[in-house]
Amino acid sequence: EADKTPRAATMAEYNRRYWQVLSSVTLRPEERPARFPIVDRFIGGDADRLAWGEGIENLARAGFSAIMLPPEKLPREILLGTGLRRTAWAVYSPPGYAFDHDPSVTQASITNWAAQQAAPYAAAGYAPQDMAIFAMSDEPGWYYPSAFAALTNNPAALARFRDYLKSQGLSPRDVGAKEWAAVGPLGRSGAVDLPSKRLFYWTMRFYAWDSARHFAACTRAMESAFYTNLPVFVNWNFFSGRFYVPGPVANNPDKQSPDGAMGGHDWLEFGRMRGCTMLWTEDWFGDDMAYQWSYYCARLRCAATLGGVEFGGYVIPRTAGDRTNGILQKILTVAGSGGKAVKYFVFGPEYNFPGNCYSENVKVLPAMAEAHRMIGAAEDVLWPGRRPRPEVAILMPRSAQAWDAKGQKVAGGIEDATNVNLNRDTVDYLAEVYDLYLALQHANIPADVVDEDRLTARDLKPYRVIYVTEPDIPEEGQKGLVEWTRKGG
Repeated sequence: EADKTPRAATMAEYNRRYWQVLSSVTLRPEERPARFPIVDRFIGGDADRLAWGEGIENLARAGFSAIMLPPEKLPREILLGTGLRRTAWAVYSPPGYAFDHDPSVTQASITNWAAQQAAPYAAAGYAPQDMAIFAMSDEPGWYYPSAFAALTNNPAALARFRDYLKSQGLSPRDVGAKEWAAVGPLGRSGAVDLPSKRLFYWTMRFYAWDSARHFAACTRAMESAFYTNLPVFVNWNFFSGRFYVPGPVANNPDKQSPDGAMGGHDWLEFGRMRGCTMLWTEDWFGDDMAYQWSYYCARLRCAATLGGVEFGGYVIPRTAGDRTNGILQKILTVAGSGGKAVKYFVFGPEYNFPGNCYSENVKVLPAMAEAHRMIGAAEDVLWPGRRPRPEVAILMPRSAQAWDAKGQKVAGGIEDATNVNLNRDTVDYLAEVYDLYLALQHANIPADVVDEDRLTARDLKPYRVIYVTEPDIPEEGQKGLVEWTRKGG
């Protein structure tokens, strides 16, 4: 215990300390959200029906619309007794992690993998539509130069790389080669003249595109195994949205390589390619930064719109509770911004998943339940509702990322993965995107984010004002901005 005295108890007995905070909280079935997946997880560490029953029943009382459970008959039986039917599940990654560059990762293997996710739930008695949401990948990212090997060793992947370059209107001579057979991926140290700079830039762009293409294939397989538009998400932790981070950051094994870097997804491109059906990120910040969800949601919403998909997010109760109703603000920001799902990471209890759970911060549950009640009461408006398009937009920089820290032999000083402080370890033009959004937020002016691919007078026509911070914009995008301003923007 807290005073260091020992105590022996079953899990069921021990867990009752958590349920005390819900003694005055009960959402009736009709008060729970019916359409929004509002999901949490009870982790049973034993096979005790009493422990499972009290865990599932108490979370249901807090107004969750789905409880993440293993594909077993006993938990499902208890779930049905609470009036709920829907569950959820998660894996760390689909076959191949972020790519299908391993020859063993084929469409057949992906289809088989998706079927293996669905089969045990069907065996436990769940209908396909009972799967409320599925986490397909957690915090994907990859390292250069090690990512080059799998691509160059797979003839099919290498051919796709060259086809991608061709689709950009490039010839072998444009990238410094006499023929396509001589063209392969290039790291940052090789970008020394115009042809090699082209090859480096489009190499980095290819990896983000090819990963989105792979996740899109995995998403289609999951929809086939369960049902069309199953909410499938990939959880991003590149919070400023970089697709390229120069330098051997995080766990990159090539710490001294001048080509050392980390790759991730371009949120807008991923959404356009329908990489998943539910775009997603997480917070991991305290209540004092709850407003940052508005910025995340604006970017998720704009990316989701491009692909005709939805968005949601992980709210982390473990980091909440230092301000009254701080977690309420986070949850309602997601729902009020057009998000269609919230998943909490994760009740636990902590002793069954150390370092990840909020069971020891269970005081936040009543505020969470109140948010669920409010969403349920407004669901008939919120669920079909769409945010009107703002008249203000901010350009989301992309091309400039490839040239950051170019003067350093081994780059350093830039972080994006898990960096929730968007003014720290970053570059001015990305920090300014966030700070401009925050200034507009303080002025009660909503804003979209737009990407370089939509810098045409036609696409920009709905906007009266566009903020541009990026130092490197493709020429065609610059021309589009000029035309838009001449027409009144």
